[in-house]
Parts: sequence; structure tokens; C-alpha cells
Amino acid sequence: MYCLHFKRQQGGAALIVALLVFALASALIVGLQREFALQLQRGTNSFVAEQGWAYLRGAESLGVVALQLDAGSDAGKDKPVDDLTELWAEEAKPFPLTEGGWLLGSLEDLQGRFNLNGLVGSAANDGAASDPSPSENEAPEGGDAKDPLGEKKFSAAQRQFIRLLGALENVQVDRQQAIGIMQSVVDFIDSDTRRSVNGAEDGAYERLTPPYRTSGRPLATVSELRSVAGGMLAQRPDETPDDPTAWQVVTSQVPAKDLTQPLDFAFTMVRRLTSNAIAVCQGTSLVGAGVGQTSRVDAVRIALEKAGDRAQGGVLASDAFFPFPDSIELIKQAGIAAIIQPGGSKRDPEVIAAANEANLPMIFTSRRHFRH
Repeated sequence: MYCLHFKRQQGGAALIVALLVFALASALIVGLQREFALQLQRGTNSFVAEQGWAYLRGAESLGVVALQLDAGSDAGKDKPVDDLTELWAEEAKPFPLTEGGWLLGSLEDLQGRFNLNGLVGSAANDGAASDPSPSENEAPEGGDAKDPLGEKKFSAAQRQFIRLLGALENVQVDRQQAIGIMQSVVDFIDSDTRRSVNGAEDGAYERLTPPYRTSGRPLATVSELRSVAGGMLAQRPDETPDDPTAWQVVTSQVPAKDLTQPLDFAFTMVRRLTSNAIAVCQGTSLVGAGVGQTSRVDAVRIALEKAGDRAQGGVLASDAFFPFPDSIELIKQAGIAAIIQPGGSKRDPEVIAAANEANLPMIFTSRRHFRH
């Protein structure tokens, strides 16, 4: 009896040991599987990052080729001048990637831009006063017969900026206003706390709601200008009514007569949206909108996703031209019945061809709408 009882205990212990071994093995397998999945994801991320850099290096090399061709073309001219009609300034066509997606780039002439950070600095090298921005204790105007405009106290960059502001076509800025804007920018980004005649330092900003302080460093983005005292985004009101009689059907397919009112309504609605904007309408109802996008095709995608099934048989309006025909395929898949857009892209023939292939009627209004 004793031996039989011992064997039963021994068998129970063996079962427990077996269960422990199984649990340990399971835990090890789960841990190894998790580690393997983690390493696989890390490897995939590393591969994608390297692939992205390879694409970017290729795009950079293509840009170099474009600049070299431009340089060769300019070498044969009596007066080489860069302008937006040259090869380097042409709008690039999206390059399809094997793994999906598109690669799109552009070349921009930074030499043709004005560097606002250059407004701060000594003007001694320009033959002006050592302090390029006079303090509030100094007279705002020169009063010198040889310098009636009082420009000697400003650096060359500041004088140029004042002239650029005065040359704006959309906004009328007189010389005193231009000086005030310049000095506000200088005070915002310089490191000292001395306020210019028409500028503003920390004290002025700390009284605002919410309060904040000047940057005290070079500007990193254009959006920082919104924080500068006296700064504003100026835009003429887009109030002139559209004239449907000036619209032109550019496709072989003509929109149905019952779509005339929805198309008029859609183009009226899209002008009220923030650019870049797309409006999808059913009758006189807005059912989907893509707003504030830097990419036109992204705005189309968002608007169609918002509309969902309501896009079927509706109309789509764009506040500006389609730069590429890639949006047409998305519009076709959503079941849109007609498109209305300003036109004006150098790739209009490609967009029209894509619309004809999709049997989509499309109207050009010849008038762009932008709202920021």
C-alpha cells in the first residue's frame, strides 16, 4: 500500500513538472515570436527609410540635371536671365513608385526671395549708421537735404524691404507704414530689448491676450510673421459673381441640363471654402468638402470620403485648376456626374483627355477662387 501511494505521488509530481515545462516553453515561444516581430518591423522600417532616402537622392540628382541643362541654355544667351518659363521652373509630373504612391518634387529659386532675417544686423558695411533700426528717441525721418527720405539710418536690406512693400499691387502701403512694418519685424527677431520708433518689444506683446514675447532669434517659418505686431494677411475680397454664360464645356460629354443649377451652386460653395478646396454637391446641398490642403488630389480624396455614397450622381467643383489628371480617376470611381473647375493648367489637355476617357463632362469657368 505504501509503495502504491508513493507511485501516485511520483506520477502527480511528474505531471506538474511536465506542465511547468510546457508553460515555460510556451512563454519562451511567445517571447521569441514577439522579439522576431519586433526585429522584423525594425528591419522593415530601416528598409523603408533607406528606400526613401534613395528616392530623394534620385530626385535631387534629377534636379541637378535640370539645373545643368538650364546653365547650358543660359550660356548661349547674351543676357542670361532666370524666369518661370524655363525647364527648372516647370511643374513636375508625379512619378509613380513601384510600392505604391507618387514621388513629386520642385525646384524653387531661393535667390529670388527676400530674406527677412537679413533685416537684422549692422549696417556699417552698407555705409549707413551702425544701428540699422533707430530707437524711439531718434527722429523717424532724416531731415538731411542730401537724404530727404531719411534712408541713411537703414541698412541696404531694410531700404530694399521698404521699397518692396511700397511696390505691392494688392495692398497700398505708404512709406511710413512700410518703415513701421520693417521695424516691427526687426524688433521681433533681434536679440536686444530696445524698441524702435514704430516697432514693438516684449512689453507690447506681454499686454496681449494671450501674452507672449518676441522671438529674439531668426525666423524659421513664414507663419511666425503672424505674431509680429502690425502684421496681417491681406487679400482682396472675392465678391464678383460668377457668370455661367462664360463657362465652356471642354469635354466631348456635355453635362445634363438638370445639372446646371447644381454646378452653379457647387462653384459658388467652393469659393467660400479654404483653399485648396473641393466641393461635392447633390442638388443644392453640400455633401462633402476637402479644404485647406496643399495637394489638390488630397482635397478631392477627402471631399469624396466625406460625401460617401451621396457623391453618386452629384457634381464636383474645384476652386483652382487640376494640375494633374490623377484626380479624375478618383472622381470617376465615386460616380460623380460632372466636374466644374477654372482650368488654366499647362496640363489641361491631359486632364481633359482623362475626363473624356472616363466619360465625365467637365466645365472650365476661366476664373480661379482662392480663400486663405
